[in-house]
Amino acid sequence: MSAQIFVNRQEELDFLERLYRSFLHGLCHGVIVYGLRRVGKTTLIERFLKNKPSITINCAYISTARAFYMEMLSLIAETFGDKNFKRIHASRLNEFQTERRTLMEALKLPVLFSEEKDLKFCLFLDEFHLFLDKVCIKIARGERTSRDKAKLEILWFLKSLAEKKRVFWIISSSLAWEKLLEEFQMKTHESPLLGVFERLEVKPLNREHAIKLALLANPNLDENQAITIAEISGGIPRIILSLAHRLKKGISVMKEAIKLIQQGEFDDFFDNIIRFASEVTKYDYATLCHIMKPLAEGIKTSKEIAQKCGIDRQITHNILNELVKIGLLKRKEGRPIKFEFKYPLLGAWILTRTRTPTESKIEKLACFLGLTAESYVREIFREAIGKKIVIWEDNKGTFFCGTIKQLELKLHKVLERKEVNTLMRKTRIKNTDIIAEQNNELLIIEVKSGTSPLTPQDIEELAQIRDKISKTIQKKISAIIAYMGLGEIQPSAITQAAKRNIIIMTKEAIKLLAKKLDLPTI
Repeated sequence: MSAQIFVNRQEELDFLERLYRSFLHGLCHGVIVYGLRRVGKTTLIERFLKNKPSITINCAYISTARAFYMEMLSLIAETFGDKNFKRIHASRLNEFQTERRTLMEALKLPVLFSEEKDLKFCLFLDEFHLFLDKVCIKIARGERTSRDKAKLEILWFLKSLAEKKRVFWIISSSLAWEKLLEEFQMKTHESPLLGVFERLEVKPLNREHAIKLALLANPNLDENQAITIAEISGGIPRIILSLAHRLKKGISVMKEAIKLIQQGEFDDFFDNIIRFASEVTKYDYATLCHIMKPLAEGIKTSKEIAQKCGIDRQITHNILNELVKIGLLKRKEGRPIKFEFKYPLLGAWILTRTRTPTESKIEKLACFLGLTAESYVREIFREAIGKKIVIWEDNKGTFFCGTIKQLELKLHKVLERKEVNTLMRKTRIKNTDIIAEQNNELLIIEVKSGTSPLTPQDIEELAQIRDKISKTIQKKISAIIAYMGLGEIQPSAITQAAKRNIIIMTKEAIKLLAKKLDLPTI
């Protein structure tokens, strides 16, 4: 795996190294590593294990204690070249009459080998909680007990093995901590592993490092493309790399993302995420998609989603909360509580999978690309480069609030963010959103979003920025304020805009411009 994937992962690697050194000195037992799927947990751990004696077992695909026992034996033999250990312990397998006994003996194997050879090593159990849940269901059925009781006893046994300090246990999970805590603590509130294991959350890449990864993957990208990739990827390396590798300079990231979704590029990623959620939450795949579709369409509260789906509100609320616990959704606190996707592209993917013939093919797909309003408007203006676009105002002031009769765009450049920042430093202006060039004039486009209304003060601030830049560079400048907010455009703001020669673009104008350029609208 390329070193590029480890952008912003040095801190996590250093943490694991410190724990491992403590283990070698008898001061640490192991670590639980958790985080969203495809965020880079497995790759991080594999990087940490490089050049260390270690065994890795992908537990997600093992469903019986017997298979786990044989997998453990085979890997010990292959890794350390000890076929005799495998032969001796394989012959004992038929002695174990129950699923519980087989599982316990399997977990003992690495400790027994370590003691026999006087060798300390790492044991990486990937998605161990999935395997443990399957086996404990079998134990519960065979012994007529509860799954939770069986699981708790296994966890206490695993704790006793870890405390021997012969093996450095690494247990990974794609569950968010809230759900993982339920899995390892359960209703008894006993938490055997949490008392002896450290924990490490592997988070998606932050904006800065997502941009860096995109540019490392494709040095031909411009900065604006990399920033947009960072925003819509949610910081997931797999998505960042897919987009970055396929983009060419000047191509719209929005268009490419939607094309890849429609072509099925992310099917395995999102399909597996929802199947994983189904397995963990015990709600079937179709139900989860049914619940998430209204969310992808912009409906955010459990009450409204329940009404849209025709499902009991409490059941809907429970499902949404389960999706929060496993890390697919996040809550926005307030009244009422609102839910959002943690993976920005997941909403758009669900819409492609569940779209009905009456739904627009492109109108809704961008709803949850996760772009900021500024980046969305920037993408639209970038797409307009080299094209002649004319939008006429109507008699209702639908597009420009009457501040202009027509807008004609013949853009030949949209300045990169670095170029904008350089110009702003020259004029000693803190910030402006977008600057474009056409013929011999500059266009300053300020994007305003959120719930606040558009006020005369907003207009005046933009007018002052325009005047200051114009005075500094001695060039004709037109100023546009693109209002993408949810509030109102105050009549006094329209009056001020007419007075100060500022163009107001409404959401309807932005939608029309996007439509003329065959871009998705929001």
